[in-house]
Amino acid sequence: MLKKMKNFFLFLGVLYVVIGALGISNMKLFNNNVDLILAIILLLNGCNHIVYSFTRRKNPYFQWGVVFSEGLAEVIAFLVIYFNIFTTPYLFIGILFCIKGVVMVIGRDHNITNWEGVQNFTKISIIFKGFMHFLFGSLIIVTPFFNSSALFPVLGWYILFLGINFITLNLSDSQSNDEKEKSM
Repeated sequence: MLKKMKNFFLFLGVLYVVIGALGISNMKLFNNNVDLILAIILLLNGCNHIVYSFTRRKNPYFQWGVVFSEGLAEVIAFLVIYFNIFTTPYLFIGILFCIKGVVMVIGRDHNITNWEGVQNFTKISIIFKGFMHFLFGSLIIVTPFFNSSALFPVLGWYILFLGINFITLNLSDSQSNDEKEKSM
């Protein structure tokens, strides 16, 4: 099951890099479909986090509840965008990303989280992802006040960075598993 999850992470990473690059380079396509694109990405992320949290639940060092909550929040954000619940869903999404970023950085405090058995690269990657969520969440909140058309490149860059993060985490995890197998 974990092997399938890793392959799915890699698939999502490549998909997000392609969508993010298209969003940055072809603004007309991205502007016309940004709600649908963002909703699908949030749904995929949410489902992925929910399934991943249950597959890793028995690991005593893994905070599956945090990952599950993250996935649930992303599914709720998908519903908000897809069913157009709020007039300005981007404010809600920006606040969600900011909260998610703070939880990823502060929730990884050494006094709160047990980092035993976690690689340094994974620790850095998780904290970096938290900072990126907070940064892009802040930009999503603030950008429409200055220039509403600038929101679309911000979303494109966010999706691109999310894809790069998935790919690097997947590749680093694969390399660490190969090293563990060689040492045995």
